[in-house]
Amino acid sequence: MITNQSPTETALAEKPEEVKAEVLLAALSSTYALGFISAVLAGLCGLLIIFGGSLLVRLIAFAGILIALLQSYYFWRVSLDRKLLPVLLKHGAQSFDQGLRFLFPAKADSLITLTMSDRLQGIRKLFFRQCWLAIVQSLLTLLSLVLCLISAYC
Repeated sequence: MITNQSPTETALAEKPEEVKAEVLLAALSSTYALGFISAVLAGLCGLLIIFGGSLLVRLIAFAGILIALLQSYYFWRVSLDRKLLPVLLKHGAQSFDQGLRFLFPAKADSLITLTMSDRLQGIRKLFFRQCWLAIVQSLLTLLSLVLCLISAYC
């Protein structure tokens, strides 16, 4: 049988989950930048809480710090997934699940039914939640900074 697919296209068609995992790993490597930006914005929010004039500015800056704390959790989870995904690809789901059961015994029951596609989708959701939290934190910080500057000039 003759096909018009290149060897690369054939390999991609045979291993779609592995390719998705590699693409996801590449995207997850950007989480360090999100973590750094979040830390800088949290510091700026802290300064706005200390030196900001109005109560509204301080409340918005405080909300920015709360979002930064939540974003830090997602940073940890996504970073953990970024480190564990190659282990999953290398050793397979059964061995990987045994390792996870050792690390997280309370979650042992939820690991039984997960397919590779389910796992990748979960990691993807965590990554996008972290991205959205970084956007919300940026907007809150910007809003509190603008309100602080407006109140200083009025």
